Amino acid sequence: MLAEDVMNRGVITIRKGESLRKAISLMEENDIKELPVVEDSKLVGMITLYDFLYLGKISGKVENFMFFPPTVGPKDSISKVLDLILMSGVEAIPVVDKKRRVVGIISEYDILKSFKESLKFRKLRARDVMRKSITPVKPKDRIGKALRLMQFHRIDRLPVVDRSGKVIGIVLLIDILRILSLKEFTKLKFRADRLSEFEVKGILRRVPFQIRGGTRISEVIDFMLKHNLKGVCVLDREERPIGIVLRKDLLEMLKIRERLEVRFSGIKEIPLDLSEKVRNPLRKIKHLLPELEKLEINLKKIGKSKFQAKLHLKELGRTSIQAVGFSIEEVVREALEKLYELLRRRKE
Repeated sequence: MLAEDVMNRGVITIRKGESLRKAISLMEENDIKELPVVEDSKLVGMITLYDFLYLGKISGKVENFMFFPPTVGPKDSISKVLDLILMSGVEAIPVVDKKRRVVGIISEYDILKSFKESLKFRKLRARDVMRKSITPVKPKDRIGKALRLMQFHRIDRLPVVDRSGKVIGIVLLIDILRILSLKEFTKLKFRADRLSEFEVKGILRRVPFQIRGGTRISEVIDFMLKHNLKGVCVLDREERPIGIVLRKDLLEMLKIRERLEVRFSGIKEIPLDLSEKVRNPLRKIKHLLPELEKLEINLKKIGKSKFQAKLHLKELGRTSIQAVGFSIEEVVREALEKLYELLRRRKE
C-alpha cells in the first residue's frame, strides 16, 4: 500500500503570515489538529494543535511557531509513513510532489481507518491494550488544571467525572484554546487564579461512552473513528474510568515490516537464494496485505522428479493453496501467484 492510496487530498493549509487565532479557527472548523504552512503552494512548515499547549498567550503569527515536518512522496510506502509518525511524534505527515507542493496529508486517523481490519487486532480486547493510568477532571475544576494534565500526558482531551467517579463527558483542548484566544493570559501554567472564572463544566462535551474492558478492539477503533478521538476511556460496570486506549498505541501494534519473511519447511534441499528469486510475487502480496509479516510454505517431493508447495493463511479460513511442478522455484512461484490472485479477488 502506498501513501497515495491512503492520503487525504482535501488538505487544509495556512500561510505563515496568518495569525495563531486563524490557525485555531481552521482546526476547530475542520476538526483537524495539523495545518501545513504553504507559500506559493509549496510546503514551508507545519503547525499543530499541540504547539499551543505551552504558550503563555494565544497571539502572534504562524511563522513564529511553525516547524518543518517530515514528508513523504505519493509513491512512498505506508510503512514509511507509519514509521515517521511513530518516530517523529508528528501525528500527520504531508505528502509532497517533486516540487514540494502539498498534494495530500496522512494522519494517524487515516492509517488506523485503513488498517482497522488488521489481523493483529482480531482477538484483542480493550483491556489488552489500554493504559491503566488516567487522571480525570471534575466539572468544577479550572480549565487550567485540565490544560496542565493535557500537557503532562500530551493528549487533547480528558474524561470528566461526577462526584461518584462516573464519566459524564470529555473536555477538549480545542475548546480551551478557543477561550484563551478570546482573552489573553500570561504565564498560563503558573497563573491559575486568572482562570478561576472558567470551569470545565462550561466546555463539557457529552459523548456516549460505550467502551468496557471486554469490548473488541475492532469496536473500539470504530468508536474512535466515528468521534475522531485520539483516545477513548475504558469504563467498568459502574461507568468509572479504569484505563484509556490511545490511537498511538494501536499504531505501534501496526508497525509493518518492509519485506515479507518466508519460511520453508518439508525438505532439506532448499536453495539459499529462493526467497530472492520469488521476491516479485512476495512484493505484490505484501502490497495487498501490508500487515502480513511471515509466510510459511511447506515443500514436499512427489516421486522422483516433482515437487509440491503448499501454504495456508488464517485470513483464508480453511482454504489452502498448492502447486506442483518440476522445480522448487517453479512450484513456490506458482503457489505465491495463486495466493496473490486469490487475495486480489477478495479485495475486489
